[in-house]
Amino acid sequence: MVQASMTMSSYPSSKIAHENVDVFANAWSVQINDLSVLVKDVNDSCHGKSADRQVYLSLPRPGVSQLSFGLAACI
Repeated sequence: MVQASMTMSSYPSSKIAHENVDVFANAWSVQINDLSVLVKDVNDSCHGKSADRQVYLSLPRPGVSQLSFGLAACI
């Protein structure tokens, strides 16, 4: 982020330098948001609060039927 900002200050009319700073700023914002959610979850867990979040399960792999897994387990 610092290097991207320094590049933008060296080339203030560069569209690419501005886009680069925007990309890094957006990535930084997303990471800070994820970190704050994680810290809140850890804090809640340490204080004995239950997580009221819905857990999302991953989707099945393409071309692999859930039925074939069920049959394999029964055999």
